[in-house]
Amino acid sequence: MTAGSVFQAPLFLRAGQTVTNLIYYVTATAASTPTNQWVGLAYPAGLSGATATAKCVAISADGTTAVHAANALVTTALATPYVVPITRFYIAFACCAATTGQTVSAGVTMGTAGRGSAAPWPAGVADTSKTTPYTVGATVGATTAASASMLFYAN
Repeated sequence: MTAGSVFQAPLFLRAGQTVTNLIYYVTATAASTPTNQWVGLAYPAGLSGATATAKCVAISADGTTAVHAANALVTTALATPYVVPITRFYIAFACCAATTGQTVSAGVTMGTAGRGSAAPWPAGVADTSKTTPYTVGATVGATTAASASMLFYAN
């Protein structure tokens, strides 16, 4: 993860499901000197880019300076559990403001040819230079470039 950039990926959720935590895996490198970090959910998820305006529906507390170890699952509780109102894809997102961002598990990066060559992109970097979490109801930036799809889990 590039430090201070919001990484987002589609996450399929079912109506009635209660999401208490978002989980991702830190791989070979932990963040260096984190100052702020958080995860959250946004809705509606569909086409990103200029055609979508997603709103934050759930956010975690700011994890501030906690360093997540390399090669470990990171489970982050949402500030308020989110009860999914409709079955569909949502946007899961994470951000770590730090000197150097951590590496995380992700799917294959879309190249600059084919699907990765034109917006809208289903996953990747959205807002950059973030140092504070979104608030519930805030607009979440659209994906601005093709990227690997960060792997999120919800429970």
